[in-house]
Amino acid sequence: MEKEKVYKRSNESGIIKRETSYKNGLVDGLIKNYYPNGNIRSEILLKKEVPDGITRTYHKNGKVNVEVSYQNGVKVGVQKGYYQNGKLKIEYPIDKNGLTTGTVKVYYPSGKIMAEESYKNDKLDGIVKIYDESGKIISEEFYKNGNKIK
Repeated sequence: MEKEKVYKRSNESGIIKRETSYKNGLVDGLIKNYYPNGNIRSEILLKKEVPDGITRTYHKNGKVNVEVSYQNGVKVGVQKGYYQNGKLKIEYPIDKNGLTTGTVKVYYPSGKIMAEESYKNDKLDGIVKIYDESGKIISEEFYKNGNKIK
């Protein structure tokens, strides 16, 4: 029979700082960390002490800061970062090896596209486009294996 429990740690004022899930003596499940004001700081999902699932960190105002997906301890899928107002700041695709591969998109706080950057194996590889806030391309550069092509 599996033994499950949640361990809660509080600060001097009694406000919970951390909640950790255990199963059969291993960290297994959701770990939650909190700011001193009680707002959530981070959520980490583990299976037998290995990240597996979506991990989130939060701004002090409670809005999501970063979302990262893990599968058996390796980053996978599209990772996202957000401004404090909750709008998307950056998104970048991660391949099965945990490397940035594909088009990274960066956004202005208004939500409009700021940049599109092509990556392969964590290195710039392809076109990099920079936009002004009206959506006009103001710069285009080309890269191969992390090196700028003239």
